[in-house]
Amino acid sequence: MRRLLQAATLLLVATIAFAVAAPAHARSSGEIVVLSNIMAAKYEACRQEAKRQHLHLVARWRFLRACHKAP
Repeated sequence: MRRLLQAATLLLVATIAFAVAAPAHARSSGEIVVLSNIMAAKYEACRQEAKRQHLHLVARWRFLRACHKAP
Protein backbone atom coordinates (compact mmCIF):
# COMPACT_ATOMS: atom_id res chain seq x y z
CA MET A 1 0.00 0.00 0.00
CA ARG A 2 2.80 2.37 0.89
CA ARG A 3 4.61 1.75 -2.42
CA LEU A 4 1.41 2.41 -4.32
CA LEU A 5 0.99 5.72 -2.53
CA GLN A 6 4.61 6.66 -3.25
CA ALA A 7 4.21 5.75 -6.93
CA ALA A 8 0.99 7.78 -7.20
CA THR A 9 2.65 10.76 -5.52
CA LEU A 10 5.66 10.53 -7.83
CA LEU A 11 3.40 10.31 -10.87
CA LEU A 12 1.42 13.35 -9.72
CA VAL A 13 4.58 15.40 -9.12
CA ALA A 14 6.03 14.40 -12.50
CA THR A 15 2.79 15.33 -14.26
CA ILE A 16 2.66 18.74 -12.57
CA ALA A 17 6.34 19.40 -13.35
CA PHE A 18 5.81 18.51 -17.01
CA ALA A 19 2.72 20.71 -17.26
CA VAL A 20 4.59 23.69 -15.79
CA ALA A 21 7.57 23.19 -18.12
CA ALA A 22 5.41 23.14 -21.26
CA PRO A 23 5.03 26.49 -23.04
CA ALA A 24 1.70 28.29 -22.86
CA HIS A 25 1.16 27.74 -26.58
CA ALA A 26 3.26 26.07 -29.21
CA ARG A 27 4.25 28.13 -32.21
CA SER A 28 4.06 26.82 -35.72
CA SER A 29 7.18 26.63 -37.85
CA GLY A 30 5.85 29.48 -39.99
CA GLU A 31 5.57 31.78 -36.99
CA ILE A 32 9.07 30.85 -35.89
CA VAL A 33 10.47 31.67 -39.34
CA VAL A 34 8.75 35.06 -39.41
CA LEU A 35 9.98 35.99 -35.93
CA SER A 36 13.48 34.77 -36.77
CA ASN A 37 13.57 36.94 -39.91
CA ILE A 38 12.37 39.98 -37.96
CA MET A 39 15.04 39.43 -35.32
CA ALA A 40 17.77 38.95 -37.96
CA ALA A 41 16.74 42.18 -39.70
CA LYS A 42 16.83 44.06 -36.39
CA TYR A 43 20.29 42.69 -35.54
CA GLU A 44 21.58 43.63 -38.98
CA ALA A 45 20.22 47.18 -38.59
CA CYS A 46 21.98 47.44 -35.23
CA ARG A 47 25.26 46.21 -36.73
CA GLN A 48 25.01 48.71 -39.57
CA GLU A 49 24.35 51.56 -37.14
CA ALA A 50 27.35 50.55 -35.02
CA LYS A 51 29.45 50.50 -38.18
CA ARG A 52 28.21 53.97 -39.18
CA GLN A 53 29.18 55.30 -35.77
CA HIS A 54 32.65 53.71 -36.06
CA LEU A 55 32.29 51.98 -32.70
CA HIS A 56 34.96 49.49 -31.68
CA LEU A 57 35.39 46.78 -29.06
CA VAL A 58 33.58 47.46 -25.79
CA ALA A 59 31.66 50.50 -27.05
CA ARG A 60 30.40 48.48 -30.01
CA TRP A 61 29.44 45.52 -27.82
CA ARG A 62 27.54 47.76 -25.39
CA PHE A 63 25.77 49.56 -28.22
CA LEU A 64 24.72 46.30 -29.87
CA ARG A 65 23.50 44.86 -26.59
CA ALA A 66 21.38 47.94 -25.87
CA CYS A 67 20.12 48.05 -29.45
CA HIS A 68 19.05 44.41 -29.37
CA LYS A 69 17.13 44.91 -26.13
CA ALA A 70 15.33 48.01 -27.39
CA PRO A 71 11.76 47.34 -28.59
